[in-house]
Parts: sequence; structure tokens; C-alpha cells
Amino acid sequence: MFPFSSYFKKCKTNSTSTTSTTKSTTANSTHSSPSKTSSQSSGSLRSDDKHHPTNEDDVTEAKFPKLGYEYIEGRHYKQQSNTGTTHILPCDDEETERLEVIHLLHNYFAAPVEEQLKQGARVLEICCGPAWWTKDVAKVYPNSEYIGIDDIIYPITNPPTNCHFQITDYAKDLPFEDNTFDFVVQREARFKHTKEAWERIIREAIRVTKPGGYLEFIESGPEINDIGPNFSLWLMRVSVSVQTRKMVNRIGEELEDLFINTNMVTITESTHRSAPIGWLGRVGDLMLDCVQRFSDSLKPRLCEDWSMPVDKYDDKFKYALAECQEFKSWTNFYCVVARKNESLLPAIEEDPGNNLDDDDSSAAGCADTVS
Repeated sequence: MFPFSSYFKKCKTNSTSTTSTTKSTTANSTHSSPSKTSSQSSGSLRSDDKHHPTNEDDVTEAKFPKLGYEYIEGRHYKQQSNTGTTHILPCDDEETERLEVIHLLHNYFAAPVEEQLKQGARVLEICCGPAWWTKDVAKVYPNSEYIGIDDIIYPITNPPTNCHFQITDYAKDLPFEDNTFDFVVQREARFKHTKEAWERIIREAIRVTKPGGYLEFIESGPEINDIGPNFSLWLMRVSVSVQTRKMVNRIGEELEDLFINTNMVTITESTHRSAPIGWLGRVGDLMLDCVQRFSDSLKPRLCEDWSMPVDKYDDKFKYALAECQEFKSWTNFYCVVARKNESLLPAIEEDPGNNLDDDDSSAAGCADTVS
């Protein structure tokens, strides 16, 4: 089952503000907007456990790296990758908050892995970002071990001791042995990979999953339906900017086929759910906030691509956002859950009536066939 998270029922968010802090609480964990802490170490996103702050007075400012990054219109971006693509989304405090709001929309998982997580499993999150999902699930299921990977450095605040993080180059194979993880997750990464990279990432995700283990991928959109003229123009510009960076805007609709084409998994769930934007209660309010934050994250790149002044962009998008409420816009989220096949090469049952162990009989059989 792939429902909306129960988080949104408790989430208090201002859908008209792009800088509000989002908070949510569950019976098992408390989750708030990122406090500023932790320092960076080479090749790792994790600060040493003994340096974790114990109260607000101990919290120090989180530092995003400068080497290999650039500022555009006040937003912090990773520079061109070795795959030749440029990152269309930033990595900074504002993006960290946007990713938390996205996290609030989804449940922990749809795959049937809860009992495994309770007993103890190895879990991998690809494109973990600031690790909202990894940290939350690690708190609720503390007997399991969690690894988060990304190609962008985010300061990870207060990770549980059963969480580990590392930098990964998506142009290369994942840095893990075959059959390492019981559960592999990737959520909302459609602006992270090119089409070729998507195919490689999925095959690599399957490779590092144990036989019988589960994979779960969630992606949104790309279409936003029932929209007005201003929003339609904005979506067109987003689509063109994404395509020029060799990214796949419609990856959510293609996820199932990408998994099936590997011939290495069995799809156990493939579904989508629709979300209102700016109407129909709290989910709509949260989605409107998501769209506003998403627009803010895209703004520097879109203004650069389309030679548009920032104030003109803001003015145009203000009308586009109002159209979501007027036209009752909505979008889809796609979820694919796959189970890695126990054996990738099915056993061939021997036919006792066709014993080809003898070389002469085998050769004779071939000769008869040719004649």
C-alpha cells in the first residue's frame, strides 16, 4: 500500500511562505527542521559521534563545502559533474528544508520489510541528501544498520549511531559488494541522473541487494494537471532546462519498465497516487508549499537559462501558483517495489531421456539435426 504519510496530519506548514520551518512528530520519533551542526570530514557526511551536540548551546553552524561548488543568485550549487551534466537544484539550507517537506509527504516505506527492520537488516538509501528518511527510519528501527550515499555533501545533523554516510560518484559503480543489503531505497531523485545513469543506478541497486531483498523507488510527476496559462509556461521552461541537462523528466512513469528490463527482479507493487495542489485540505496545503519551494530552488538556473530577471520570475510564478488553487491542480507520485530474484539463472532440469554426456552420441545427434 502506498498512501500518504500520516505526517501531514500533524504537520503545521505555512503554504504561502518559502522560509517557514516545518515540524512533525510521531509516536516513535521527533523530527524538526535541521538544526545547524556537524563538521565535514573527507569522503564522509557523518560527524564523529562524540561531537554530537547535547543541547542548543552546543549547536554550531553547519558548513556546506566551497571547493567544487558555486553560488548563483545566493543559492549554493555543485559545479558541473564528471558526467557532463550540471545540477539544476542547489544544496543549501533552503534545499534541506524543501527535502524535509517532501519527506513529510511519504510514509517510511511500502515494501514488506518491517519485520526484517525490527530484527536487524542492512539498508541503503541512494541519493540520501540531508538524510531525513535514513535518520527517521533508523530511530524507529534501531536494530538495523543504515547507509546513505550521495554525490553532494550535506551537513548531516545528529545522525543515530546506526547510520553511516559517504560521498559516491554516480558515474561509477556503487562502492559495495554484491548482495550486501536487505533493503535499498531511492526517493525523489529525478533531477539527479541522466537516462543512462538511471539504467546503471537501477542495475547497481539490484546488484548490491541480497537475493530475496527489496528495492523501493519513489518519484513524482512530471505532469501537473489542470493548470492555468502561467503555470503551463513555467512547466515548459522547467522541461526544456531539464532536457538540456540530459535528465529524464518523466522518469516516474518509466520506473517499472526500467526494473522489468533488467530481468533480475519481480515487481511486487507498482502504483501511483494523486495529490492536490493548494486545495482539498492539509495535503493540498503541503503540496502547495512543496511547489513554491521547488520553484525557489529552480529559480537561479531557470533565470540563467532563460535570461530572465529574478523579479520578473517571482512575479510570473506568483500568478502561476494562484492558478493551482483556481484550477484545482494535481500531480502524481509513482512507487515501484521490486524483489530481487533468488536465482538470476533458473536451474535446468535434466531430461533422463536425453543424456548427452557421451561425446559420440552428442555428435551423432548434431549430425542428424543438420541432415
